[in-house]
Amino acid sequence: MADISNTPTEKAAPKARKPRATTKGRAPTDVAAINTDVPLQMGFWPDEVRGVPNAALRGALFSINQERELAKKRQKLATVDGYQIVFKGERYNQRDLDLWEMLLHIGRQQTYGKHIEFIASDLLKALGRPTGGTDYEELKEDISRLMGGVVEITFTDTKETFIGSLIHNAYREETTQRYAIVFDEKMRKLYDAGYTHVNWEQRRKLKGNSLAQWLHGFYATHAAPLRYKVETIRQLCGSTTERLTDFRKALRVSLEKLKGAGAITSWSIDAKSDLVTVRRKASVSQQRHLDNKTAAEASAEFSTGSTGTLSGFDSH
Repeated sequence: MADISNTPTEKAAPKARKPRATTKGRAPTDVAAINTDVPLQMGFWPDEVRGVPNAALRGALFSINQERELAKKRQKLATVDGYQIVFKGERYNQRDLDLWEMLLHIGRQQTYGKHIEFIASDLLKALGRPTGGTDYEELKEDISRLMGGVVEITFTDTKETFIGSLIHNAYREETTQRYAIVFDEKMRKLYDAGYTHVNWEQRRKLKGNSLAQWLHGFYATHAAPLRYKVETIRQLCGSTTERLTDFRKALRVSLEKLKGAGAITSWSIDAKSDLVTVRRKASVSQQRHLDNKTAAEASAEFSTGSTGTLSGFDSH
């Protein structure tokens, strides 16, 4: 984890910045002081992980593309069965997911509708980003993008839909670059429907490979990963790679990086069916889930060749 203590840098800050208030006594990864005398917001998770709603990791909401498409009208995105995702705005990618995960991490002990605070330089360091003048401007763009996109996530079992932005609103002090950000209380639905502890250090090791980062989050949501066709994974991650052979090659590289980071124990792609098989060690909570009767049956189906499918998309 990067050192994100409140240590000033001589050349990092914009010229307009003034000395900011001290934050002595703050835990390294708190980024901002949080009132712990109030009820938990999203739930508490350890510092080494990030708690992310499953719905955000099981489809193309955060794609692997560097170039951002602008969805001027509501656009349906690929996702697994159980969800439907519609999006309008400037598309998100893994860089946006890094930021959103960090903001969720900061706010994990705050109540919905209450603001969380952080200093821009602290947040940039926590994300492993430089702290030059342009980096502050890019952070403004990133936060604006998360606020501007309209996300619709429908849970097909309950027929309920979350509609909103991933950041409700924000406030910034220009002289100090201190931010205050609020999450919509209705976002609680995303957590109530299920969320996953994503290993942050493993994700950091995969920096620079967007496909590997997407796969890391995707498979982290699976207690016992189903087999997916290469073409299905290409759609789910939002890849714009035209030739399937090129994507398959990139997928092999990314899966091997996942194995090297300790996120999975093994992987293979069947030459005939083009099904991707991934093995990983389930988390403690996921293992408990697998131990009940329903999960045991699902695990048995997996071992006999059960495959994953897209929601509303042709996966053949």
